[in-house]
Amino acid sequence: MTDMGQRAKATSCPWSGCPRFGYAKPPPAQGVSVRLKQTGAKGIALAQMVLDPDERPTEASSEELTEPDWTKGVEMESGTSVTAEVSNAMVGLKKKFYGRGPTKAKTFVNDNYIFCVLDGGLTQNEETLLDAGEGRLVRQYRLRFQEVMAEQTTKAVEQITGRKVLTYHSQIMFEPTVAVEMFVLDGELSSTAR
Repeated sequence: MTDMGQRAKATSCPWSGCPRFGYAKPPPAQGVSVRLKQTGAKGIALAQMVLDPDERPTEASSEELTEPDWTKGVEMESGTSVTAEVSNAMVGLKKKFYGRGPTKAKTFVNDNYIFCVLDGGLTQNEETLLDAGEGRLVRQYRLRFQEVMAEQTTKAVEQITGRKVLTYHSQIMFEPTVAVEMFVLDGELSSTAR
């Protein structure tokens, strides 16, 4: 083994998937594959993380949004109303899958439309990008993430409302930071369900 290989093996590496040095490859996170590719004149192994469309979180993930109580530390309506449950699920989406949740959440229902307004909740790297003038990049990332999470998000709202979600969109605004999750249902909610 080369001196470089001995040094690499002796150090604790957070990702130990380099077969060149004999490390076992850890299983990737659900929905993510890790591909190795050789590059560079010195044959440095690089890992490329790829989101596999066929390996996205499963249908059961919608229950991860609706079952737990995600309200700790968040100013929002309480109780078991549809609006409170949608707010809870959207806060859960942000906390569980973005890594940080909003500080305030409120859901509005108007006919067959649901709007969930979430204040705050940017991650540290998003705040850093905004400080560097990269608001467009943060918005693009959030919109792409919304596309990836759309199935779980809409299933959670369908489970809460008992109605089919026809379409869903998410948008984020800065200064102040406000995210809006918008759902169009296949029919109005009864006044008692709100």
